[in-house]
Amino acid sequence: MERTPLVRELTYIVVADAIRSMQLWADAGSDLGVSVNVPYKLVDDPQFVDGLTGLLQDADVPPGRLTLEIVPAGPGAGSELDEEVLRRIAELGVRLSLDDGGRASSFAALRVLGPRHRFSVNTQELDLTVLPRGDGLSLHLTGTEFFAPVRDAELDALREFWPITLESESPQLYRGEYLLGEVL
Repeated sequence: MERTPLVRELTYIVVADAIRSMQLWADAGSDLGVSVNVPYKLVDDPQFVDGLTGLLQDADVPPGRLTLEIVPAGPGAGSELDEEVLRRIAELGVRLSLDDGGRASSFAALRVLGPRHRFSVNTQELDLTVLPRGDGLSLHLTGTEFFAPVRDAELDALREFWPITLESESPQLYRGEYLLGEVL
């Protein structure tokens, strides 16, 4: 994906969808955040940052709820990140993290970035999500068989929203098809 000429547009669509989701959750009274994988080349792309700025200005959600997970692509990935672009992202209030898919390549990327950049380690590779399961909600640790029932009166009061799917994620439409339709 990182090598296609459409990577900026596709990533922009995914980020826009994530921000719309945060807005829907906020409107329903939830303060959930979201993380989106972004190829490291886009973190250094002023056009991508311009688009991100516009999306966040139009949204009524705190930018700190959005985390861009930088996906390194090989040795030295990100070694020439533009200081000005990183400053602009920081000023937006968007969080940055490194996502290496469990391969430990982000440690190499951090070493290459050197003392110019500071990243706090505040995320894990495992994602915890809330899913409808049976007649209630459960916490689910992605990539595992871990499910734990959630008992919360406020979440139970939102039961009517549990089956709502996003336009880009439904049983009738594969996410890749949706993204391709948005680009074409």
